[in-house]
Amino acid sequence: MRFIIIIFTICTVIIFFGCKDKPKNTDEQQKGIKEFESIYVSIGKKQKELIFNFERIEKNTKERNWKIVNCKKKFTIGGVDNELLLFPAWVKTDINKNLYVLDLIDCSVKKFDSLGHFKAKYGSKGSGPGEFNNPMHFDVTKDGKKVAVMSPNDNKFAVFESNKISEFKCTYMPHRLRFVSPDEIVVFQHFNPILTSPFLKINYVLDETESYENILSPKSFGGKDYGMLPFLIGNINIYNIKQLVYVSYIMGYVVIYSQNGKIEKTFKLIDEVKASGISKKEIQVQGEDSPMVKYPHPSEYLFDESCVVGDLLYTVKLDFNEDSDSDLALIDVYSLVTGNYMYSLNISGKGKLVSVYFTEDEFYLVKQNTEVEVYKYKIN
Repeated sequence: MRFIIIIFTICTVIIFFGCKDKPKNTDEQQKGIKEFESIYVSIGKKQKELIFNFERIEKNTKERNWKIVNCKKKFTIGGVDNELLLFPAWVKTDINKNLYVLDLIDCSVKKFDSLGHFKAKYGSKGSGPGEFNNPMHFDVTKDGKKVAVMSPNDNKFAVFESNKISEFKCTYMPHRLRFVSPDEIVVFQHFNPILTSPFLKINYVLDETESYENILSPKSFGGKDYGMLPFLIGNINIYNIKQLVYVSYIMGYVVIYSQNGKIEKTFKLIDEVKASGISKKEIQVQGEDSPMVKYPHPSEYLFDESCVVGDLLYTVKLDFNEDSDSDLALIDVYSLVTGNYMYSLNISGKGKLVSVYFTEDEFYLVKQNTEVEVYKYKIN
């Protein structure tokens, strides 16, 4: 009997101390609390937390896996000896490999066939229908039948289709746009991103709009609007026909949306975010009553341009060398299926560059001498 009492006492002590050391299972723990991405922003002398609408992301830091890109030039468009292109900035292609070039000085998009022959021009300088004062971005439908041009200073975009021009007046001066269907365009703005989603889908034919899920939580800044948040600037691309892909220039976030506008997947680029871009030390917004906005310095950009090729995301960072007659283009490639970094490429010895654009078998170099060079390439 005494033996049984001793055993019972020992078991009781073990159970008591075991229960005492075990953390309490609160209702929140049972439900599984989600930890969301967040950063701190200085507003005057106060630190305000900016909370994102997606869970915390593991760092995607890896050593770069370099691959060799072999290329052969096909043809060159433009140049200082002619006025075909005055200030080319970005290029796009359609399914037939027609080439479209945004000419900033001419305030237009110019179309060339797959051999480099000029075919058409969309837009001109001015304030009328189909005219722009400062075009900053454009897109083309896959079949090449429609061209959309965005002009933030005019607070509008125009869609060109044969001899027809459709215009849509925007609200918050968006600076990026993409077709998600022949009649629907997604625009990206960062003027009022807490109370309004930065991404708005516009059916410019029916004059209807639909907001995507916001990347920011309404809990950010206590729900108070602090106007433009320039460190949210980034590029948008279309993946798998209708899925939007947002890539943050400063913070390194990649956010993939479903076709119905919900956040589906997130991951980070492999580069370390510059400390001055979004840390507590940087005053990005000053003064609560009258915010003064400070744009990030170009050196804080993790990349300069991005494009989607199949299931892959290409980010391009240009390394400008003032002491050389040629710049270096660093390309990182990520899988949009897994969110993993895949490999890196570099392009050098091609002159002073403005932008680089990739398709599955060709890349396009926009150069400071107003040339656009087209190359066939293969990755080894």
